[in-house]
Amino acid sequence: MSDLTKLFHHTGTTSPTDIGPPSTGILHSIYIDSAAGGGDVTLKDGGSSGTIIFQGRANELKWKGVRLDGQLNIALGNASQRITVEMSELL
Repeated sequence: MSDLTKLFHHTGTTSPTDIGPPSTGILHSIYIDSAAGGGDVTLKDGGSSGTIIFQGRANELKWKGVRLDGQLNIALGNASQRITVEMSELL
């Protein structure tokens, strides 16, 4: 596993969007800024048809290096929400 992490930012649409490495992503943390809008956030492992790993409202979620089976899919409940995801990649 790489010690380097990358930040991915997502905002401005309620359409489900895949981010991160296609199959070797390691999820570390997620920050959800709902100050401008609110609404539930849905996170799936394995793209839009993948497994839901979180659905609801939160500000900050931390994982201890969880390996994803596929890309992380994010669906915002409100286009004003902003989300920042910290991930690394198996090399």
